[in-house]
Amino acid sequence: MGWLEELVKETKSVGKVSWAKVARDLRREPSWKGLRISEGSLATYLGAFDQGQKLHLLNTTPRLRALLVEHLQVAEEDFQERLESLNGTRPSQQRSFRLWDANTRPLNLGQDPLPAAFPPEVLDTRSWAGSPILWRARNGSGRTLVGEWLEAQGKALFIRAESWNEAQRKLPRTGKAFIELKSSMGLLEVDTLPTGIDLCVTVDGIPDDTLPDSPFQEAPQEEPQPSHIWTFVSSPAVEEWLEALVLWIEERRADEEAFDPRACLDWLRKDILPLGLIEGFETAVGFIGVYAEFRKQLQSKKTTTQVDLARYFLRIRGRHIPERDTALDIASLWTFLLGMACRLLVQGEEPWFQARPLDDWRAIVRTGPDASDVIDWLSNASVQKLLKLAPRDISKAAEALPPQAFQRVKTLQQLFLLREQQPGMYALRPSWVFETVLDQSADALLQESAEVWGEALLHAHGAAFVFDRLRSRCQNGDFEPISRMLAIHDRRSPAWTAALESSFVALGLTLLEGGAIPETLHAEVFDLQQSLTSEINGVPLPRTFRRDGLQSPLLSPGYWLLAAHALTEERGLSRAAAHPVLDPWNHAFPGNEHLNELALSWNEIIERPPSDETKLRVIELYGRLFCRKKASTSQFLHFQLPELLLTAFQSNELNTQHIKALSKLKGLIQILRPYFQRRGQEWESFARTLWRVWLESSEELPRALHPRPQAADLWSFIPVEAIQDERLSNWLSGTSVPFELFKDDQWIAFLRFWPRRKRPGFDLEPGFPWQAMPESFMRMALADEVLGVGHQDQEARRAIWKKAPAVAREGLRDYVQRGKWTSALGLARAAPDEETPSVIAMVRKGITQPDIPNKTLIPWLRHLINLRVPGWKEAWALRCDLEEGAKDT
Repeated sequence: MGWLEELVKETKSVGKVSWAKVARDLRREPSWKGLRISEGSLATYLGAFDQGQKLHLLNTTPRLRALLVEHLQVAEEDFQERLESLNGTRPSQQRSFRLWDANTRPLNLGQDPLPAAFPPEVLDTRSWAGSPILWRARNGSGRTLVGEWLEAQGKALFIRAESWNEAQRKLPRTGKAFIELKSSMGLLEVDTLPTGIDLCVTVDGIPDDTLPDSPFQEAPQEEPQPSHIWTFVSSPAVEEWLEALVLWIEERRADEEAFDPRACLDWLRKDILPLGLIEGFETAVGFIGVYAEFRKQLQSKKTTTQVDLARYFLRIRGRHIPERDTALDIASLWTFLLGMACRLLVQGEEPWFQARPLDDWRAIVRTGPDASDVIDWLSNASVQKLLKLAPRDISKAAEALPPQAFQRVKTLQQLFLLREQQPGMYALRPSWVFETVLDQSADALLQESAEVWGEALLHAHGAAFVFDRLRSRCQNGDFEPISRMLAIHDRRSPAWTAALESSFVALGLTLLEGGAIPETLHAEVFDLQQSLTSEINGVPLPRTFRRDGLQSPLLSPGYWLLAAHALTEERGLSRAAAHPVLDPWNHAFPGNEHLNELALSWNEIIERPPSDETKLRVIELYGRLFCRKKASTSQFLHFQLPELLLTAFQSNELNTQHIKALSKLKGLIQILRPYFQRRGQEWESFARTLWRVWLESSEELPRALHPRPQAADLWSFIPVEAIQDERLSNWLSGTSVPFELFKDDQWIAFLRFWPRRKRPGFDLEPGFPWQAMPESFMRMALADEVLGVGHQDQEARRAIWKKAPAVAREGLRDYVQRGKWTSALGLARAAPDEETPSVIAMVRKGITQPDIPNKTLIPWLRHLINLRVPGWKEAWALRCDLEEGAKDT
């Protein structure tokens, strides 16, 4: 007897239940009106519900559910309780899912577990209670798989919707629902939800909050958070779950051919992860499939290019297309993709990854007059007569929806290379495949005239690919595209001007990074560029660069001016004609307050460089300029601050103003250490000097020395005197101090500081120093009774038990032997439950001592007994002995 039959018997007092009769009775209820379910279908559904099947219909059809509750005259809570009791007993739904890219067997989602690639808060529906979960997951994160799995497991209803408004209409009255949205519109404005339902929503398109872009940041300012009800979770980092995924797939592969998961994992970690190609779950599955299918080719090649990987991936995708034809030939497909990528680079303002309607994609893939066998066939007079089609209608239809373009877009969809991202909007995926295609297309464009590749530079999304290839060619000594650009001048052409300005930056960065360029090319490009600048507030700037989030960070006014300074440092021709801002090496650098903000933006150049090496070379360049031409305050550049600090340190002139200057620019401290080391200066000596300068002053701790990740290189060398200084007391009671970097003398000073700190310490903070403290200093702290009496240092004691239980036991044993009962009880109270038997045994050894504090021992034992912790019976026995001993006394 099923649950529903049992409920009907209880409420209707019938001996035998007929689902047909129950269905008839339900249809007679006044509230039935409007429900379109036949009596026979309803009886079938009722029987299925009774067996624990198709229960999701009770959530997706709330009127039917309400009708059942009304007819059976039970409370909604009782009905829901009956449903929830089925979760642990009813058979899992037989729902299959297959990861084609990795060639897995069909997965039984009702039985198979998922790999550890998803947030635990999402998979554990118990965490949804109280606060709904919002899983920010980009497309390709396995969201659909998770939703299918949760529903197959009977844990939640899976709802797919275009928007939150649509999802709301599908919500059940009670229970749990996992919602996959295509659009985040209106989601963050939600401030209330229906009661009685637990939710997890997943959607792409909610960006992380970012700090302001200003290079002057006196302190990190948190953006105000939107007022919403969601608890945000994100997918774990790839490195955390990649191994588990490989092993999980290895157990489920349909191919019986040998697959070495360890070799696959080594390949992924060595060759793929450093390239940053794995965006999420689906991309990782794809690369595992590539290795499983083409491992022999991968192992036989000395180097495997990204193009090779992309072609291998397309071959895997092509095997699962139901309609195999010549359109799926990989060589032809690759040629088609290169042509499409070329048009994406040079046409339109929309970025290549932008979702578009299918008609837009058909227009992009169309290359010219459409030649098609379908049109030839339809043009036959007999066919036209049979289908009653007019030639003009065929031509009109072919023009509006070209068969070849239609078939190409369909092929992209079949290959899952064109995926629906938002309602009716499709985008190219996976990104790494199309970035590879676009990169190769950009390289091919550089073989054309400057007008062609310059056109791509005018579009933000195309500029990044073309400039990266141009810069790579210059680094390898290939200046042919620039030479062809110089052969034909068209100063009125925006495309040619963009080609010139990008060449200017590419040449300058080549010099900055230690490369060489022909002197005649150097001079001609510089002179041409200088003649085509536009001045703003006395600062010459390029004409075609734009401030755009899609624009290559190197195609900015800042990098353009940086390139000019790199070029003029080495420039041997026409020096007298150079603008002073462009050639500060040979002219008086003009005092221009706009330079730092308008062009040479610290945030733009230092926060987003192509590499750490480039960042250092920028600082070195302006360090050389500082040494050659001392700048006044009005002419001082942000990038010269490291050299200013180095010079002050070398001349023993560091003061508090220099320390305050460190806090002006984000990321300055991190760049100082490698810069000092490259200049042959010892960082430890500089760091200790900064601390000494502060100690000798009467000022509070400067912002540059505040404990935070950016200042870790300074805190690792904090002197003992600073730790003892009262001005630092509150800071040492924070959680951002890098205690893991402390050395022995710093730990000794810290233990001396601890008893006299201003605050009770880290009791409510998760990152207190005892978690990082070496065991030898924990022993010292316990032996010297550094920890305070009472509850204020309990978190420190718990940390010792957690990190070094042997040290805690030694300390407790020592306290008992010495009769230090106050310290002994403090340490005993902090012990985890599993340590109770050993703790009781140690305490018992001291009860023969005089002056046993029964008044404090017995309440502690009573507490352990009440909690029924492991070893509570030993606590019972000890309590009895203490009470009997007290009576005897």
